[in-house]
Amino acid sequence: MLVDRVRTLVDQLQTIPIDWQFHTLASGSDEATRVLRRRHPELDETATSALAWLVSWWWR
Repeated sequence: MLVDRVRTLVDQLQTIPIDWQFHTLASGSDEATRVLRRRHPELDETATSALAWLVSWWWR
């Protein structure tokens, strides 16, 4: 089910450590989605952008 898949990705995204001493909000969001995309190469640009937005919203 799509909802379950999205929840799994969001759960994984929340566990990715981001060094906020080094990253800005934009670069930290990009780094988190880069890590997630390495784990899940099937993610397309639309999905990656949505997940990057989510990280930036969490940490705004």
